[in-house]
Amino acid sequence: MARYALLRILAIVPILFGVSVVLFLFLQLVPGDVAATLLGPRATADKIAEIRAELGLDQPLYRQYFSWLGGFLQGDMGRSIALQVPVASVVVPKFLNTLLLAGAALLLALAVGLPIGILSAVRQYSWVDRLGTFLAVFGSAAPPFWLALLLIYFFSLELGWFPTSGMQSLRGDGGRLELLHHLFLPALATSAIPMAVITRLTRSSVLEVVRSDFVVALRARGLPSHRVILRHTLRNALPPVISITGLQAGFLLGGTVFVEVIFSWPGIGQQLYQAVLAKDIPVVQAAMLFIALFFVVLNLLADLAVAYLNPRLRAG
Repeated sequence: MARYALLRILAIVPILFGVSVVLFLFLQLVPGDVAATLLGPRATADKIAEIRAELGLDQPLYRQYFSWLGGFLQGDMGRSIALQVPVASVVVPKFLNTLLLAGAALLLALAVGLPIGILSAVRQYSWVDRLGTFLAVFGSAAPPFWLALLLIYFFSLELGWFPTSGMQSLRGDGGRLELLHHLFLPALATSAIPMAVITRLTRSSVLEVVRSDFVVALRARGLPSHRVILRHTLRNALPPVISITGLQAGFLLGGTVFVEVIFSWPGIGQQLYQAVLAKDIPVVQAAMLFIALFFVVLNLLADLAVAYLNPRLRAG
């Protein structure tokens, strides 16, 4: 297991390097001049050239890339063009807020998707299965921004149960209960698609294992159904669910943009949206690289968990 883990960790190094190259080159294709945008429409050509030299934009692309990557590896992400503050002071707190939102959404998706998927498979074609299928189809078809607006209308405007924006109220105490109060609706809107995916995959995976020969043999020996499901079936059905959960966790980091904008949640998605509008390239680069890094790490952890449950993968 240790050798397999080491090989998987080493494998992500070229992946992250390739992501950084593609990200850097892709942002170079953004139309407009950063220096001209920063100075405004009345800037002179000499002043634009001076700012470009100060930002290192007059250097060849490969020098700009290695300068940016070297600074990032040393913790220096550059300086925000629009805000004139270090990029780290902007991106890191917002990224932690997004992790909180994405983590809550993932826990909610697992807490609902796994039990419904298991019950739908165990009681196939029952009302539980039909309800689970309906929720999965609805969750996968409902856009997060539309669901966010729907939740705000019913639970905030009509019922007044939850706040509509922010992480805390101006008159609140700023405690954990208040944070959870503000977190519930954004997490629910964000969790709809992962919840639907986990529900459908859990159902199909459990159904496949339940119909296998060894489960039929265990039932023939007289083992209780709950013991067969919990001890034997789930262990063999969980690997694909864990893999898709890792992918969905990475999706949450990039998929919270619209939800964060609608709920005014101070996360990396909202900051990325504002940075794109302001053409703040250093902030955009740092934010997207953070998302890519976390996505790769999450999938690494999911692969290790799957290998732990399925030794044949380690042997292969």
